[in-house]
Amino acid sequence: MCGISGAFGPNSKVIIKEVSSLLKHRGPDCSKIIDFYDLQLGHNLLSIVGFVPQPLVSKDSVMVANSEIYNWEYLAKKEKLKAKNDSELLFLLLQKYKNNLGKAINMLNGDFAFAFFYKQQNSIIGYLSRAILGIKPLWYYSHTGQLYFSSERKSLPINIRTKAIDLNPRILLNININTKTKKVVLKEQYLGFFNNETTQDSYEKAKTHTEKIIEESIKQRSKSDKKIAVLVSGGVDSSLMTCIAQKYNKNIAFYNISTERKSIDKDFAEKLEKELKIKINYITINDNDAIKAIPNIVQIIETSDPIKVSIALPFYFLAKQINKDKIKVVLIGNGADSLFCGFHRFLSEYNPTKDSISKLRKLYDTDCYRDDAIFMHFGIEARFPYLDKKLCNYVISLPDSYKINNTRRKIILRDIASKYLSKELSERPKKAIQYGSGFDKLLTRYQNLHKKNTIGELFEQTKNENEKLACLFSGGKDSVLALHIMKNMNYKVSCLITIDSKNKDSYMYHTPTIHLVDLQSKSLGVPLIKCKTAGKKEKELSALKSALIKAKKKYNINGVITGALYSNYQRDRIEKISDELGLKVFSPLWHKSQYEEVKELISLHIVGVITKIAAQGLQNDFLGKVLDKNLLEQLKQLENKYGFNICGEGGEYETFVLDAPIFRKKIEIEKSKVKMENEFTGELLIEKAKLVDK
Repeated sequence: MCGISGAFGPNSKVIIKEVSSLLKHRGPDCSKIIDFYDLQLGHNLLSIVGFVPQPLVSKDSVMVANSEIYNWEYLAKKEKLKAKNDSELLFLLLQKYKNNLGKAINMLNGDFAFAFFYKQQNSIIGYLSRAILGIKPLWYYSHTGQLYFSSERKSLPINIRTKAIDLNPRILLNININTKTKKVVLKEQYLGFFNNETTQDSYEKAKTHTEKIIEESIKQRSKSDKKIAVLVSGGVDSSLMTCIAQKYNKNIAFYNISTERKSIDKDFAEKLEKELKIKINYITINDNDAIKAIPNIVQIIETSDPIKVSIALPFYFLAKQINKDKIKVVLIGNGADSLFCGFHRFLSEYNPTKDSISKLRKLYDTDCYRDDAIFMHFGIEARFPYLDKKLCNYVISLPDSYKINNTRRKIILRDIASKYLSKELSERPKKAIQYGSGFDKLLTRYQNLHKKNTIGELFEQTKNENEKLACLFSGGKDSVLALHIMKNMNYKVSCLITIDSKNKDSYMYHTPTIHLVDLQSKSLGVPLIKCKTAGKKEKELSALKSALIKAKKKYNINGVITGALYSNYQRDRIEKISDELGLKVFSPLWHKSQYEEVKELISLHIVGVITKIAAQGLQNDFLGKVLDKNLLEQLKQLENKYGFNICGEGGEYETFVLDAPIFRKKIEIEKSKVKMENEFTGELLIEKAKLVDK
């Protein structure tokens, strides 16, 4: 693995040298820059097997790649291409299918990010692409006659870095550079995600086939003529991986990471050590050393998201030790919980596979960049056998019942593991690494020590900011809380998007008080994009797509915030549209306890007034009431009696937010009236409102 970069435009030769220098940690073995018709391309090589410097150049083509193609030998034979390694195969394959690159990419099984260019008359035609899950990163920025890309955002010049886009792994970015006019034109092609058709295989057949793919995936990723490392947490994922990896590579160093306090992961790793008769290297980190490392970790992973930082902590010290031991490859069990429905929240999912697909779709943002940045900071290639393309495609197709029931998660994986491990290990409950290793308490200690309310304040001091987002904004409590959370994590919210539906019973959109969102936009100081729709089921999604396209073009957004809690109908459609447009989706409230969500609103002083009711137990005197502690308890009693959603997710009630910490001014209702359809259905019609000073 390695670092790749490119620059076209003013001072591109100077810029590429700076970028390549900042990527040195990704490729300490060799650095090289070439000029391809004024397009500067850089490559930093981390040599794992063999030594093949890049960029690779032919008569009219050039490629830089950060790749590990596991089926390259098969493809070389099938496509009759003479390649000595995976990078040569990739280059030859891209040249062969340069007029249909989507077909070539679909053949590949592995982890990759590449830039491929060829000369065509007065133009340079190019492509940027990543593997379907985005395990290897690629950031880019283009404006007028400029193009810049790099494996890491922080290596780009500061004025470009804040505008750079994290290339969506399902987007093939087509680039046309006119060498005479110096004009750069980009076009996106969506390559699609995994097939979601359910297999008809019996459970036993599915188990056998899944085991076969897992074994092949671990075998491929264990190949090395040098020692490799395996992270052993003592969970079923890493324990099964350990069993299989040592079948195919006898030169493995096993590691476990924990703090000085009691570690559940260490306890189970010791049990695995006895069962398999292996030697595990136990890394124990004291709290003070871990706390001191937090600012550096925030810089490396370029985010203050507390979950990402807490997971990065143990990885940081693991990578540091592996580097000290002169090992360049580590196997990690990440991804198995997303794929096999291992997280606790899957138990409350109506359709667990849809939630699994959602998590896999977001993995490049939630996990992959963090993990890649941490390990590559120490010149280490992290490999993830459970994120194998063939494995993901097959497991997604399995019925929910093969993966989860009311009492058991990751069923098929645990049953496979039972062939190799004791029941105690194969049935060990899920424990995220930050909790199992004991690192989870350290962020709070850091905040208390430095008197910071959030880790986000630390990130602000770096003068960096997270990506630009749009917020799907209804003016109700959920969208305001979601916006508050993302802003608190130092994300730049560039615009609000509101869909005004004529259908007052829209499946997708909040409709009461939508005419007052303009006031909230002014109070927030965030511009508003408002699109209208007739509100016909499914067809109303075109309005959302149009609004997102407009937001992307006008405000250069990289992602979308949604306030969905449990509605798969809304989330699934938002994610599909966003993915096609190359946008990330952030759902900070997803599966949050409904009671806790309302409680959090109140504690944050987000003032929401009930504007619509449609549930037994809610009568006209609820309209106009502010959500406070007393009303929350009333709703709790009604929830117990009638069984509705306490947060109104099912349409039991709607709210409009009058004030919040992120509002510059509050909203005052000047004129309103109550309109009831029946005893339990009615609306507060706000006819006049204004902004007033707080």
